[in-house]
Amino acid sequence: MRFTLHKILQPSFLRHSPCLFVCFILLPTASYTQVTCDSLLSAFYDFQGDVLDQTGHGHHGILTGAATVENVLNIPADQQSAVVLPNELLHEVMDFTVACRVKFHAFQVSGADPINIIINGFSDNNAFVIGYRKLANIVHLTFGGIGTDVPLNTQLVENQWYCFVFTRSDGFGKIYIDGEIVGSAIPIENSPLEIDALVLGQDQDCLAGCFASNQSLNGQLDNLRIFQRVLSDEEVGSFCQTSSIKATICEGEKYEGYEQAGEFTDFFETATACDSMRVLQLQVNPTLDSSFTKHICENETFLGFQETGQYRIVMQNQFGCDSILNVNLVVSQKIYAPNSFSPNANGINDTFLLFGPTSETIILKLQIFDRWGEMVFEAENVLPSDQTVGWDGTFNEKDAQIGIYAWMALVRFPCGETNLLKGDLTLFR
Repeated sequence: MRFTLHKILQPSFLRHSPCLFVCFILLPTASYTQVTCDSLLSAFYDFQGDVLDQTGHGHHGILTGAATVENVLNIPADQQSAVVLPNELLHEVMDFTVACRVKFHAFQVSGADPINIIINGFSDNNAFVIGYRKLANIVHLTFGGIGTDVPLNTQLVENQWYCFVFTRSDGFGKIYIDGEIVGSAIPIENSPLEIDALVLGQDQDCLAGCFASNQSLNGQLDNLRIFQRVLSDEEVGSFCQTSSIKATICEGEKYEGYEQAGEFTDFFETATACDSMRVLQLQVNPTLDSSFTKHICENETFLGFQETGQYRIVMQNQFGCDSILNVNLVVSQKIYAPNSFSPNANGINDTFLLFGPTSETIILKLQIFDRWGEMVFEAENVLPSDQTVGWDGTFNEKDAQIGIYAWMALVRFPCGETNLLKGDLTLFR
């Protein structure tokens, strides 16, 4: 993968929001000299959709079997998937460096001589091989037909990127993982390599191919470089630099192309490293889109609104991200009481009751009194406008006298208010 570091800018639509990217960059504490990435560089493969040599030297590779290239090279565990490189990259070469990033999907642990092969230079005597044997936890090196096992202090794990570097100089080889030398310099044959075929991801056992599935890479390769020179310890350390970044965004936003939470690995060149790796831990905070009904009393306001209606409000949630509130605002209406009624069974105005909104408005108590203060009607916990619970103009199962009556009602409104309402009415027939 090829990435360029950019200054992190807050999107314009978030500049009034506290949902900023929070990033922590952890770089190695060692100080490395600047590396010239193309100094005697024979080939460079960034595997951006192809296996072309990016140096311009024309050392292009060929995909075989089910090997694929998207943003990295994928080599599955089978007997045919690989990348064949021009053998002249290492044929008759003395001192050189091979550097790449590698990730093992699963380790080879069964069958004869299980090994995860990274690169193989085939000849009659297996000129050059680098691979990892999980069962013994060793890096295996073959050079000039002589195999050497280099023990590791810690176990390699699946699905984690490692920076692998091999250098050959004046009859000695060195293996580096993540910028640190493994063991010590290894004495090897001090003569030019004889390479008939150069293969990525498989151990080739004959000129025609002859791969074994339990010796495939079964993983991924990225940023492969082959130098016709030897990188120094400092240069290898710089080459394998790794940074860790933690970033937080809001749902619906992107951070350098990423919009899902997770851990992502990118490779790119910096001023001081040819192959810096960045591990991005991205957290995505949720936005909220909610709807609710809000009741308010007359002369009250809610978020600046005081009239019944539908309102769309953009607010920040507890994560500092924009959230949409769809508010159905209801202003509690007044209770209306008629000042007269005629209970004469003609179907018109035969019942005295209070009118008003029925949604969540409750008449806790309604009482009616005659002119001498005697209560002639009482009802509790009724709804406004309910014809079945009003006063029908009778008292003690007889028609009440024509005249003026007083009423009193305790009403609880949806906005939360409870009011005592009073009035009078005239009964006539």
